[in-house]
Amino acid sequence: MTRNGGLHKENNNEVPQAIAGALQAAGQWRTNAANGPPLDAPPMFNSDPSQMPEDADSPFKEAASYSVTKRGNHPRSGQKVPPSSYDLMVSYDSFNFQHLISPRPYLMIAGSDAQNLHFSRDAVAAAREPRELFVVDGKNHFDLYDDLTVSGPKLVNYFGKNL
Repeated sequence: MTRNGGLHKENNNEVPQAIAGALQAAGQWRTNAANGPPLDAPPMFNSDPSQMPEDADSPFKEAASYSVTKRGNHPRSGQKVPPSSYDLMVSYDSFNFQHLISPRPYLMIAGSDAQNLHFSRDAVAAAREPRELFVVDGKNHFDLYDDLTVSGPKLVNYFGKNL
C-alpha cells in the first residue's frame, strides 16, 4: 500500500513521494538506533479512536476502530510498527509467488465493501487452479472478523471438501 499509493484500484500506481518518504523514515530510524539507546516504535493508531484525524481515509478509520478497541485489540499487542520495517514494505510484493500455491486449493474471502477488495481479486487472478474468491456482500474488511455467519459455513464446507 505504501508503494501503491493507496487502497483504491484507480490509485494503484507507484508514488515516488510515498516511496521516498518511507525510505527516508526507515533510514533515519536506523541511524538514530545506531547512535543511541534503543528506540520505541511509534504507535500505528492513537489509542483513543475519537482522536482520529478528520481527514483520515475510511479504511484507516476502520482499522483503528478495530485494532484499538475490544473488537480486535489484544493485551500483548503494542499496535506499533518500527519505521525500520518501512523499506521492507516498499519492496514487498504480495502477489509474486501466488502461482506456487497450486496445486493446493486457494480460497480468498473478502467483503464487497472492503476498499482492499481489488487486492483479493488480484491475488486470486495471479494464483493457479484450484482457486476461488468468495465475496461477502455488505461487509468491509474488518466486518468479516466480527461476523462469521456467511464466511464461517463457507470455510467449513471448503475445508471439508479440500482437506
